[in-house]
Amino acid sequence: MNERIHNYETINTIKEVLIKTVNNYSNNVFLKLRKNNKIEEKKYKNLYEDVKTLATGFLNMGLKDRKIAIIGDNSYEIAVSYLSIMCGVGVVVPINNKLSEDEIKKLLEELQVNVIIFSEKYRNIINNLKEDTKVDIYISIENDDLFSIKKIMIDGKKSLENNNNIFDEIQIKNSDIIMILKSRKNKANIIALSHKNICSNLMDIASVIEIYHEDVLLSVFPISNIFGFTLGFLYPIYKGSSILLYNSEKEILDDVKTHNISSIIADKKFFEEIYKELLNYKNNKLNNISQSKFSINSKRKAHKEMCKELKKLTKFFICGTEILSEEIKQKLSKIEIRCLQIYGGEETSPVISAENDKYERFNSVGKILPSLQVKIEKKDNDKIGEIIVKGNSVIDKYFVNNQDNVVEDGWFHTGDYGYFDKDNYLYINK
Repeated sequence: MNERIHNYETINTIKEVLIKTVNNYSNNVFLKLRKNNKIEEKKYKNLYEDVKTLATGFLNMGLKDRKIAIIGDNSYEIAVSYLSIMCGVGVVVPINNKLSEDEIKKLLEELQVNVIIFSEKYRNIINNLKEDTKVDIYISIENDDLFSIKKIMIDGKKSLENNNNIFDEIQIKNSDIIMILKSRKNKANIIALSHKNICSNLMDIASVIEIYHEDVLLSVFPISNIFGFTLGFLYPIYKGSSILLYNSEKEILDDVKTHNISSIIADKKFFEEIYKELLNYKNNKLNNISQSKFSINSKRKAHKEMCKELKKLTKFFICGTEILSEEIKQKLSKIEIRCLQIYGGEETSPVISAENDKYERFNSVGKILPSLQVKIEKKDNDKIGEIIVKGNSVIDKYFVNNQDNVVEDGWFHTGDYGYFDKDNYLYINK
C-alpha cells in the first residue's frame, strides 16, 4: 500500500459527504456562477436546503429507485439535481452533450430510462426523443413546463413545511448504485458506480492531495465527465471548498485575479491552450512597456507582477493519459506553479495514480493511490505491459457488457500500457 500523506475523513455515502460539509462549513461558498455579467454565490447551507427540497419533490413524484438521465451544461440546478438523486432518490444517468441523438436514444433504451432532466439548450434533442423513446417524464431546468425543477421544488418545500421527513428517513447502503455511464475506453460497455466506489476514491485523493476549505477550484470538465464529477465537483464538496463554474479560456487569467482560484482541473489539450494565453499575456504586458519610456527594469517588474498573480494557482490537475510536456512543466515550476498529472478512467471512479503533495516526477503519472493495487501484466523485454488495477474504487463488473470481459477476479484491465520505475512511479507508454 502506498503512503498516505494527509489525514482524511471517513465517508460511506455521498449524502454523508454533504451533511458533514454542511455541519462544518455551512456559511462557506459552495458555488460561484456568472449571471448577467455578475457573480452570484450559493453557500453550502443553501445547497443542502435545495438538495433536501428537490429530493423530497422527486420522492413525492414516485421517482424512488428510478434511473434519471441529466443533460445540460454545468449550472447550480444541475449540481442540485445530481446530489438530490444520489442522496437516496435513485440513479443518475449523465448524458454527455457530445453524444449524437442516436447514441442518446440507444443509451436511454438500453437502460430503460423514463425520466430525463434537461436544460433549454437541448430542447430540440428532447423534442425528438419524445417520438422514439419510452421516456415519459421530462423535467425542464429553466422553463415552466408540466414538470420543472421550479415546480418540483415548490412541492418539496410544501411537504417539508408539513413535516414530511421522507428525505431524512431514506436508508442508503454503501453498495447502492448512484451513477450509470458509458465507458469511453470500451464504448460498447456501460458502467455502474456505487457510493463505495466514489467515496473510496475521494478518501484516497484526500490522503495524498490537500485542498482547503478556503480554496476556490475551477473545473473545465462538465459534471457528466467522471473527472469533472469526482475531482471537480464532489472533491471540493468533501473539503468544503468553493467551485467556480468554467466559462471560457480567455477569462481564466481574469478569474484567477478576481476570484482567487487556487486550482484548475483540466486535460492536457486545454492546459496547453492556457499556456499559450499566459505567454500572450506576458508578451502583451512587455510590449506595452517597450513602447513607453520605461526601462528594462520596468519590463522585469511587469514580468514579476504577472508571475506573482499566477502563483495564486497553487495546483493544476492534468487529467487523463496524455502527459504534459516536460518543457512546459519545468517552465511553470520556475514560477512555483505545480502541475500534478492524474491518471484514471470511468471504471476506476476515476483516479488510479497521481503526482501528489510529496511525490512528483517529470513524464510520470505519479504514484498509485493508497488503497489500490496495480500490476503490469505480460511485460515485454522493456518491462512494459498492460496496466491492471484492483480496489474499492474499481467496478466489479460492467452494468451492460457488450464486449469480452475486461474485469477478471476483481482486476480491471485498463487497455493502457506502461511500466514502473525503481521508485514505483507509473509511466504510460504511448
